[in-house]
Amino acid sequence: MQNINSVNHSFNNQAENYKHNSQMQWGWANETLKNFSFEPEDVVLDIGCGDGRITALIAEQASEVTGIDYSEKMIAYAREHYPQLSFIHCSATEINYREKFDKVVSFSTMHWVADQQKALQLIKGSLKPGGLLLIVMPGKEVNNLGTVAKKIAKSPQWNSYFPEFKQGASYFSPAEYAVLVEQAGLRVIQIKTAKTTVHFKTKKELMDSIDPVCNFLNHLDSEKRRLFIEELADKWLENDQYCSEEVIAIHHLKIELIAQRTDL
Repeated sequence: MQNINSVNHSFNNQAENYKHNSQMQWGWANETLKNFSFEPEDVVLDIGCGDGRITALIAEQASEVTGIDYSEKMIAYAREHYPQLSFIHCSATEINYREKFDKVVSFSTMHWVADQQKALQLIKGSLKPGGLLLIVMPGKEVNNLGTVAKKIAKSPQWNSYFPEFKQGASYFSPAEYAVLVEQAGLRVIQIKTAKTTVHFKTKKELMDSIDPVCNFLNHLDSEKRRLFIEELADKWLENDQYCSEEVIAIHHLKIELIAQRTDL
């Protein structure tokens, strides 16, 4: 039996890895929150709270913030580092609140949700009438991580390790996602896209940034996982990215959506 201290150390290492290699997610959230305000009395839900840093940032402005995440490891880390805040192990399709929140936010998470309609309907139900939903996530493009990973997994070198490849991510154009949100009974107020760039000094830095979100590789041993991530990084660099001796630039398409619960 594995020692519990060893397990906890592993969990903390993975959460620390995410914290130090999530510059895109952190950058997107910070930039968006500059233009999205909270009232002092707001009660807020943060879906996909991860290590809790963004939840803590929101808590500086709002009255009450609850962070939820599918990863037990992330929730444990967030609770340890932000004990004054509320964190719950819960997925977006398990939300069980009725008209509790003034605002629901989600950063770099909703594209991992398999049942979008269920999640969006539960989000609507959790909002107070007139409440706002803010979603930031990657838009559909050739270089989406899940799309590239699926192609690699189906290659002769890797297909025996992935009899059923399940990376879980779904990507949408702004128009496609607006339709889903409207179908869930929310009114889209604003949806926009932005091309963003993340810079890395080395390919290893790029690989380190990919690793924390590759849960679909958890069944591989550490060496196989490293090789897969290296191939994924190489494919990214082939697909219209910039690489020189000084810098690696990875481009992403960001979707920002604001919707409102308008029924009374």
